[in-house]
Amino acid sequence: MRILVTGGLGYIGSYIVYKCVSFGLECVIVDDLSTGKLEQHQTLENITGKAIPLFICDLGDREKLSEVFSSVTINTVIHCAGKKCVSESQIKPLHYYDQNVAKGITLLHVMECFNVYSLIFSSSASVYSKDNVQPVTEISLTTGTTHPYAQTKLMFENICEALSRSNARWKIGILRYFNPVGAHPEGILGDRSWRNTASLFNNIVRVIMDTDKQIEVYGANYNTRDGSGIRDFVHIDDLATAHVNLLLKMSQLKGVDVWNIGTGSGTTVLEFIECCEQIVGFGIAKSIQNRREGDLDISYCSIEKAANYLNYQSHYKLTEMISHGLKFHNLI
Repeated sequence: MRILVTGGLGYIGSYIVYKCVSFGLECVIVDDLSTGKLEQHQTLENITGKAIPLFICDLGDREKLSEVFSSVTINTVIHCAGKKCVSESQIKPLHYYDQNVAKGITLLHVMECFNVYSLIFSSSASVYSKDNVQPVTEISLTTGTTHPYAQTKLMFENICEALSRSNARWKIGILRYFNPVGAHPEGILGDRSWRNTASLFNNIVRVIMDTDKQIEVYGANYNTRDGSGIRDFVHIDDLATAHVNLLLKMSQLKGVDVWNIGTGSGTTVLEFIECCEQIVGFGIAKSIQNRREGDLDISYCSIEKAANYLNYQSHYKLTEMISHGLKFHNLI
């Protein structure tokens, strides 16, 4: 089985490539280097001991993308490429619709032209409605209306649904990620785009490295145990393993199906910061800001469906997620 991974040099995509190749699957990477780092390719080949074909290609370039599909036989596509910063999506909504929707449609067109009807799509917990009871399940309300990033993820999910109804050959698995954290346990593969990515962990890394002066905590008046938002943080290794497990099930899939990928439990933002402080052994400067529009008080998921169908498990504790991430940055 040969897998094409779009965005395969990014944080999530590269770890998926690593897990797939380690499992004995062949991977081909497509990346436009907008956030992915070229040195990640060498790292992947070094740690897997395998040659991994790489194509530098913008997904919006239909001609060049077609050349990729012409040059190698592809069985399944894992579509990770896209923009994922909530605040940036509110400033540049057209950019997000172009990157996350229009270019994804181009990918689907090319897949159809080359009779590749097997797709795993990297979606997001942000598609869920604020009106849901927690933890959310795969049949919980989806609105994707909180910000353009969420809107683009839900829109592409809907496109996948429509596509599968139009042609029974399509097999599409949608994985709704919660909050990926961490790195390879030995610190050899992690998030090289940390300088420009506004995740909680990367924000903390920049403060520790004195790139930023303090971590901004958005909201201290949530209806939670310490007033900060509750989120579901999942180790990148567990998330990537879920893709391998789904690949092994793709032939049995009919149409479209969706799974939550998280831990099934929630951690507050302040608890996450405190855990980082305990690991590094000193306090991390923080500033309480107003809560952002669209942010939920609580967001975590049930992983029962993924456990039953994909044999998915969350193996890592929060301390391990953070420790592995800090080790990648040589901070512990």
